Amino acid sequence: MEKISVIVPVYNSSKYLRKCIESILNQTYKNLEIILVNDGSMDESGIICDEYAAKDDRIIAIHQQNAGASVARNRGLDICTGNYIGFVDGDDWIAENMYEFLYTALLNYNADISICGYYIEDEKNGVYGARNDNGEVTVYDSREAIREVIKDEKIYSNFWDKLYRREMFRELRFRKGIILEDIATMYKIFMHAKKIVACNVPQYYYYQRKDSLLHIRNEALNWDQFWVYRERVLVLEKDYPEFRELLVTRLVSFGIAAYNCLLLKGDLSSDEKSQKEEILETVWKYGKEIRDKKYGGKGLRCRLKFVTQKGYDRVYPIAKRVWLSCGRGRR
Repeated sequence: MEKISVIVPVYNSSKYLRKCIESILNQTYKNLEIILVNDGSMDESGIICDEYAAKDDRIIAIHQQNAGASVARNRGLDICTGNYIGFVDGDDWIAENMYEFLYTALLNYNADISICGYYIEDEKNGVYGARNDNGEVTVYDSREAIREVIKDEKIYSNFWDKLYRREMFRELRFRKGIILEDIATMYKIFMHAKKIVACNVPQYYYYQRKDSLLHIRNEALNWDQFWVYRERVLVLEKDYPEFRELLVTRLVSFGIAAYNCLLLKGDLSSDEKSQKEEILETVWKYGKEIRDKKYGGKGLRCRLKFVTQKGYDRVYPIAKRVWLSCGRGRR
């Protein structure tokens, strides 16, 4: 039985962490190396990590100053010894046969990455939804998987619903200092894979915390979205021309959203002013391509027409606040 390394970044997760760790310890697949990386938590998460490391010799507890989930995952990748690698977030939990399920699928299809479905859970509703739960099995080559992760419909950029051969991370690490490290990294992992198998049976329980960065809209998140989608275009445009329309339309859409967010903020720092100009320049550049080639739908082309009009910077914040005051929208 080959070893699977499970890397768990932990930050202020004491309320959920025991359930998370117990769900990994109780896996039907027993040959596990569990690496808990405490990312400078200010609650009792670090104590809980040490407690479990003392109980089970499969667990390694690492403590670091707060540097973000990407750095925590990279610490785990640097020391892990398994033939295969998985990730679980410290506030989530997994079904007892998840790694046996993913390992079996990976071997049966001779794949480099296997993917399962997942449940969505929160404090108010409990488990209230699922993604990829129709029981279907689909095998993708590298290009097909990249297309699906760009579309964000059948394959998602989550790290934690997958099992990877360790070779996938031989030259790759997660980018630090950004919020959307999953979107910035997953397509690059697929570029290194020859075969990916997706088995649409939920095995992972994704817990949505109210205080999660991904559920708090702010300028940093909007800038991250713009930045990672622009990088996708730059990385993929040469060797994957068939994805051009998908890449460009998503970049411009997120660029307009990030630009609007800065307009609503009003008083901008010098860095934010530079970001605003950089975003607008990119929207202008790729917007011309969208108009000329009629990429995307009419809605996007209409938004492009407005954002490039003289006076838009002054009119948009006023119109948006009027719209919100009338109770017509929240975005």
